[in-house]
Amino acid sequence: MHKFDTKVQHLKYKVLREVARQAWKDTLLENVLDIPKTIIPGSTPTMRCCVYKERAILGERVKIAMGGDKDDPNII
Repeated sequence: MHKFDTKVQHLKYKVLREVARQAWKDTLLENVLDIPKTIIPGSTPTMRCCVYKERAILGERVKIAMGGDKDDPNII
């Protein structure tokens, strides 16, 4: 039995886990921009056309995981 049905669910889990890990170590605000690079290292995309688009989407997911509004430009 698999833990996740889709790759998107697994990616969401990775984002939430990394945000929680950084918050627990009290380094979230210093490392918030590095979280997408931590989750998707290297230059090979996994689901989208390029790694930059994947990291941009992960950056938005990180903002939401931190409790922010994805449409608020003042967050991060």
